[in-house]
Amino acid sequence: MAACAAGGDNHDMIDVKTLNAAALKGLGKGDAVKLVAALKAELERSQQALAQRERDIAERDRHIAEHERHAIEREREIKFKDASIERLTFQVAQFRAWKYGARTEAMSAEQRRLFEETLAEDEADLQAQVDALNAQDEASRPASEKRRPRRTALPEHLRRVEHRHEPASTAMCRSSPGSTLGFPRFSGHIE
Repeated sequence: MAACAAGGDNHDMIDVKTLNAAALKGLGKGDAVKLVAALKAELERSQQALAQRERDIAERDRHIAEHERHAIEREREIKFKDASIERLTFQVAQFRAWKYGARTEAMSAEQRRLFEETLAEDEADLQAQVDALNAQDEASRPASEKRRPRRTALPEHLRRVEHRHEPASTAMCRSSPGSTLGFPRFSGHIE
């Protein structure tokens, strides 16, 4: 790094970072002024580098805080959607139990008809809500989280063995009239 001349006639440069007392003994007034200016410039550069590093750390901390906030918000959304899906699934199961379960209370034909109409509408509405929440959850899930096929191709180092099972004969047997699939018709008694 920068420096100044050591002594009047000596033009060797003194490194500011490796400066020691022996190098300072032969300095003149002009060289000492230059050395002080070089030290101030080095101090200024160090302070600027430190300030930039602190800004970078503060920016990184802001990014981390933003990501944490986003993760917490996403977790809340998922919990809410899961609770909604669970509630709606329970209601669908309840309606199905009412619709298909044993009747403990006698209803008139008109009451039963009204109940079944509203039950079908409610069930369809709840199923639509469950489907919408599932679709919304699938759409908001990043591509990396979406389900991928689990089966993969066999590795190349494994040999493939194909087994072909052929019938001994491809000739069809003749059947009697009225028999099915080549078997004779059962006459009703076994001999």
